[in-house]
Amino acid sequence: MTDDEIRQVQEAIRQNPKNAAAYSRLAEIYEKQDEKELAYHYYEKSNQLFPNTQTKYALHMLKKGEFSEKEQQLEKEIFKFEQMIKEQPDNSYAYRFLAEIYEHIGKI
Repeated sequence: MTDDEIRQVQEAIRQNPKNAAAYSRLAEIYEKQDEKELAYHYYEKSNQLFPNTQTKYALHMLKKGEFSEKEQQLEKEIFKFEQMIKEQPDNSYAYRFLAEIYEHIGKI
């Protein structure tokens, strides 16, 4: 079923390249298949098209941080979450995921 679903979502994207929900759905499929780089790519594309999806953005940033091996990359993720908090101080997801990254690297 997953291959069929991927084809259906890709067709939806082909028909409407600005369909943020389709990119997000494709990311979720690839994430379930443990294709984290592809999942990140499609989450990023979804966020570019519809940046107000705070939960999805925070989620994909955290997941990118989880599979990023280099501390330099994690520092970039920390910076992005800190920027998100400055721009959206009521975004509880950003605080939560920032804390999880800090915990992951041993800063708390």
